[in-house]
Amino acid sequence: QPFMLRKVLQMYKPAAFAWCWSSSGKDAVRDELFAWVVTLLRDLHARHCRRPLCKPSGWLVDEAQDAHAEIAQRHSQRSKRLMARMPFCVSFRHRADAFSLHSSDNARPSAAEATRVRVRRCRILDDGLAQVAALTPLQLQGRL
Repeated sequence: QPFMLRKVLQMYKPAAFAWCWSSSGKDAVRDELFAWVVTLLRDLHARHCRRPLCKPSGWLVDEAQDAHAEIAQRHSQRSKRLMARMPFCVSFRHRADAFSLHSSDNARPSAAEATRVRVRRCRILDDGLAQVAALTPLQLQGRL
């Protein structure tokens, strides 16, 4: 009988999602088994990206779509664990929403918060290096 990816996905996806979402780390054998299942699913998904094996919706997990509010916040350990191990089980729209929320939280300072560096024309390099050397690491990450 030929390899049926749909059956493999139906059987392993929900179990792997449940393990990623509520991993307790207390049973070493169970954790190793599910780590192997997640690796299998990741390898199959990587192959699917090169040459589709099924419909894109075949990789989504319904429970992950229901939990998209928590995934979008990305503050819980389980949402971080899920996005690190099985990001393909969450729809692209929900991943993009989570990324935009995460990137807006870590936004760079605006132009109003920019650090001014004043230099004289005849001493551009000396003045610039002297003033930049006096800045804090946080100011160096911002806009000059």
